[in-house]
Amino acid sequence: MNVGNIVLVVLVILIIFIIYLGIKIVPQSKVFVVERFGKFTRTLESGLSIIVPFIDRVAFRVDILERQLPRFKMSVITEDNVEVELVSTVFFRVLDAGKSVYRIRDIDL
Repeated sequence: MNVGNIVLVVLVILIIFIIYLGIKIVPQSKVFVVERFGKFTRTLESGLSIIVPFIDRVAFRVDILERQLPRFKMSVITEDNVEVELVSTVFFRVLDAGKSVYRIRDIDL
């Protein structure tokens, strides 16, 4: 093989690698947060998406499924002065992935 063929093969492999880096497949239960040079740009919804390799990067993968906080008990006094123990639970779901990453200190509970 001569030098021209080797350069061509390396160039084709490099182009395929760059295309591979630019294609992102987002699962249905997740949202990807994309940063360009460290600044929030957009969110990728489920499906096939394209980003600019080496400039954009997927910074966070946010799970948008409904989650449950641990159950907690509290003591409640009713109108007729009876103390009742209440067991409570909270369900939540992320609606805006960008805000959940950048405006909340600790989303992973």
